Formats: sequence, C-alpha cells, structure tokens
Amino acid sequence: MRPASTTVRRVLVAAAALAVVACGSDTPHVQQAAASPLTASQVAFRQTGDAQATIDQSSVHYRLDDARLLEISLALHSAASTAQTVGVQASLYDSTGRLVGDATGSDINVPPNSNATITLSGPHPNGTVASATFEVHLVPATTPQG
Repeated sequence: MRPASTTVRRVLVAAAALAVVACGSDTPHVQQAAASPLTASQVAFRQTGDAQATIDQSSVHYRLDDARLLEISLALHSAASTAQTVGVQASLYDSTGRLVGDATGSDINVPPNSNATITLSGPHPNGTVASATFEVHLVPATTPQG
C-alpha cells in the first residue's frame, strides 16, 4: 500500500468513528416543557354548598403525588347534629379566572359536631392554581334497620 492511501484510509476511519460517536446514545431524551408552579404564592379560597360544615382554610394543602396527579388535603368541621357523608368538589382557577383543574373527595359517616380530614384527588392542573372554590355537600348517613 502506498503511504498516501494509508493516511487517507486512517482519516476516513477516524471520521467514520467520530460520526458514529456523534450519533449519541440509545437512551432517548424527551425535552420537557418548563414546569409552571402548582399554586400561586397565595390561593384565594371560597366555599359553597348546602352543608352544615366549614373547611378550615389554613388546612388546605395542594401537592402532586408520585404519578403527578393532584392531591388536596383539608380539614372540615361538621356542625351537623347527626352523622353525615361529606362530599367535596374543588374547582381550580388560574389568575385570569380560567378553570385549570378540579378534584373530588368524600368521607363517610363523619360524626356529629366533629372534624374530618378529607383528601381530594384529580388530574394535574393545566396551569397555576390561583383560586379555588370548594363545594361541600352533606348527606345524612343511613343507619341499618334492625
């Protein structure tokens, strides 16, 4: 072989090796969108519904679970005179008033004049939560007839 052709081959092999290395690894990389915060620094609170119950506004906590689903925990005080089944629906809004998510939860047989911790769940909000309306309904608990 001639020295010039050996040098050309070496350059071509080196270039091919660099091209293979430059192709990257087998591990796929998905570019993710910039994450917006889950909640604004303060989330406005409103309670509606026909319940004899009050949500402790300071007890409301928002978080994403490991599956990136929304969890809202809250403490509720039932002022009813009998045991109640409590249902709560949260509607979540961004700073412009656009609905960005919702969550639901319930607790069965909340004793009269007592507190209950309720966890609501829902899909990941489609924006930053700036305000929330919690609709609370109480339904009398049924007691078995014996």
